[in-house]
Amino acid sequence: MENFSYDQVPYFGYPFAQTHPDRLATIASLLGLQPAPVHRCRVLELGCGDGGNLIPIALQFPESQFVGIDLAAEAIARGVAAVKQFDLHNLDLRQGDLLEVGEDLGEFDYIIAHGVYTWVPPAVKDRILSLSRDHLAANGVAYVSYNTYPGYHIRQITREMMLFHTRDMHEPQEKIQQGLSLLKFLLQKYPTPEESRQDLYGALLNEQLDLLLSHRHNEQIFHDDLAAINTPVYFYQFARHAAQFGLQFLAEADFHETQYHTFQPKVREMLDQFGDEHVLLREQYLDFLKCRMFRQTLLCKQGVQIDRNLQASEIGNYLISCVAEALQEKPDLRPGVIADFGGQKNARISTDFPLAKAALLDLHDAHPRRLSFDALVQSARQRLERDAVENQYEPVEIDDEDVQVFQEIIFAAYLSGLVKLHTFQPALTTTISDKPEVFPLARWQAAQGNVVTNIIHQSIEMEDDISVYLIQLLDGTRTRAEILDALTAFAVEHGLQTEEEQDITEESLIRSLIDRRLEARLQQLIKSGLMVA
Repeated sequence: MENFSYDQVPYFGYPFAQTHPDRLATIASLLGLQPAPVHRCRVLELGCGDGGNLIPIALQFPESQFVGIDLAAEAIARGVAAVKQFDLHNLDLRQGDLLEVGEDLGEFDYIIAHGVYTWVPPAVKDRILSLSRDHLAANGVAYVSYNTYPGYHIRQITREMMLFHTRDMHEPQEKIQQGLSLLKFLLQKYPTPEESRQDLYGALLNEQLDLLLSHRHNEQIFHDDLAAINTPVYFYQFARHAAQFGLQFLAEADFHETQYHTFQPKVREMLDQFGDEHVLLREQYLDFLKCRMFRQTLLCKQGVQIDRNLQASEIGNYLISCVAEALQEKPDLRPGVIADFGGQKNARISTDFPLAKAALLDLHDAHPRRLSFDALVQSARQRLERDAVENQYEPVEIDDEDVQVFQEIIFAAYLSGLVKLHTFQPALTTTISDKPEVFPLARWQAAQGNVVTNIIHQSIEMEDDISVYLIQLLDGTRTRAEILDALTAFAVEHGLQTEEEQDITEESLIRSLIDRRLEARLQQLIKSGLMVA
């Protein structure tokens, strides 16, 4: 299509962990479905861009099949180049209009439409749902994300002002810069930044400006906030639309978003009254309570039986991961002493239960590897035994009842978003081999920029040029000494600074400094999920 906005301003693809088949399979199986295993499944992504979300998954699961469709010719061309680079026979990226997609696609276990529904005309919205209905397997899961009210009413205030201000501008970069300039101008009515944040309107403007400047690239601002089409809906409207196409609400891709155990008792009691038979009403009132502005909804076919009676005992069927850190410098593992753990998106848990405290520390240390429940219990037992010896107290006796209590705590941590459950173990390593190797896609990406994709489907921004070049070197053929030689030569050519930002020019000093930091850099690549076995 001529002058298609995504060809004018490329929207470079990223991995979205919430769309990964592992996430969808985990939630579906928790709710009673029998989804296809991630290592042997079929995945369709609608609006796939340049394949930034599909390519990492296709590399990991050669026996699974992937199809991506997007209208942007340039994005598809970039993706096809990457497919050829890695000789990916299991990924088919197609340029085309969703309205013209044929019926020969076949059946898919997982269908993904991330960042599409809100930004397309009504006919394409219908098509996303009709394709999901017609091509979803019996136990399949469709993922659809969209802007939602009431929260997006807040965002819409600044969006509509930016659209008015840039109404006669046609050059994309000018629209972006002028849109941001408008928000900065509006804040100038306040004598100081502090006063602007004390006023309701000023606080709103500050929040939106901070969001745009700190968390969004220019192409995201252009395609999301300044897009010609951006039509949020209430959840009940989306659920009704999905039902018209034979689809029903399953859950949210961030599963903890459907939970409400942290609310005040009277609020929980009111929400409990809806029961599972009125789950859609409950979800709508949750949006009112949270002022939600974005949803990542999972759908399945109508008629599929969903079991929302979650049992903590099911946790034994999954692998467990956690990046939460202890909020105390050295948590006391003895009984009766509370330790606090904090994770992403303000997830938090406090517990005085020894096995749980030890397990959360073990999960943090093991990350990015995932542990089975039994392995986690064993590991936590051993940590408690070591701690008792080191701190000279009576060892904690762990019986079957303790394990059951621990199971409830870990499951509650999952429901709060502190820990994650998984159906597979990525082929990563937690040790540095003689010839270390980084995820091949990350090596290829590092040759083009400083943002790479790890093996657990996250974007990682590298901190400096040395780190970017190090990733390119780690192809499994170089020894530590050869890596050091290559990094030294690179730093001699491109320059190196001390932590005090002083330039170093002498080769022997450069080599010594790189050598001292190399182990830490390699360990950081492991913790970042970039090193593969």
